[in-house]
Amino acid sequence: MYQLIEFFSNHIILFTTFIILLFMILSLEFNNITKKYKSLSYQELTKMINQSKITLIDLRGNDEFVKGHIVDSMNVTLDKINQSKIDKKKPIITYSTSEADAINAAKEFVRKGFNDVYYLEGGLQSWVENNMPLVSENKK
Repeated sequence: MYQLIEFFSNHIILFTTFIILLFMILSLEFNNITKKYKSLSYQELTKMINQSKITLIDLRGNDEFVKGHIVDSMNVTLDKINQSKIDKKKPIITYSTSEADAINAAKEFVRKGFNDVYYLEGGLQSWVENNMPLVSENKK
């Protein structure tokens, strides 16, 4: 025990760095465990689209949505989330060009009382980069 105390006193910077890193890792893990929304990879999203009834939310502007979106998505921008009428019984999956926007929307849905909330990891870019299909709206 004395040697351990002597080691820490001789290497105070190393010991302090270790304690700080340990605290940071523990706080990140605690946040991951307690958050009420989860990330989905494009593969997991594909399974959910094919196997269950979900509500898929595209957070981009209408112009971008019309050019191409994931099948069965509905277009709800971040500023309209509070006005949207979405079934709380179905899982909600949010995505956008920015993963940060999708995470913010997921947090907002959790605040509104939704329990089964996800966001697309890597945003729409990860979907497109993995050659997953987009559908577009034809304007007539």
